[in-house]
Amino acid sequence: MTNRMTIKKYIKKEYLFVLTGLLLVATVFSVIKILTINIPEGILSASSSSGCDGGLCVGLPVGFHIGYDWDGDGKNMTTGDCDETCPTCYKGSIGSTATSDGKDQNCNGEIDEQVTSTPTKTCAGVNYVRKSAVDSACSSYCVARGSTMNNVSCSLTTNWYNSNTSYNFETCAASNPQDSGGNVQWCTNSQSIICNCNQTTRYY
Repeated sequence: MTNRMTIKKYIKKEYLFVLTGLLLVATVFSVIKILTINIPEGILSASSSSGCDGGLCVGLPVGFHIGYDWDGDGKNMTTGDCDETCPTCYKGSIGSTATSDGKDQNCNGEIDEQVTSTPTKTCAGVNYVRKSAVDSACSSYCVARGSTMNNVSCSLTTNWYNSNTSYNFETCAASNPQDSGGNVQWCTNSQSIICNCNQTTRYY
């Protein structure tokens, strides 16, 4: 009788152990499913650079999907991203830093390449746009390249015109036309509009 009770207790104990193990496995799989939701099917990296589209590929642990945009920059390691821990590191990026940061911002295979430049942008003349708007656009253009605005060159007038009140040096486009003018400076379409930035040293 004692032996039967011992055997029953042993079987019950083993059964509980197995059940606990199954519940643990199920829990682990549920967590993995939650963590990988919305991650597309695709190649898994065999190493930190597996499947990467050029550059020095870092930031992607073994087993992670190379087709997923982990850092939210709109790129993944099959479309030009070489560092999934850096949202400004991808092919074509104009991102840069004032000091070295150990990153390859433009994904050309060189980390912290030092570039000294004087950014400038020339656009065709427009049919009257506020000079203040052009100055603001030039400032934004320079800041995006780690510099500051030096000056804007354009043909100026102060007459009344159907004007454009905003400008974009990235696209060389003016917008938001309105009838206003008076004693305000306008850039006209008689010559190109040139945005000149100050010399800067950046790390890419």
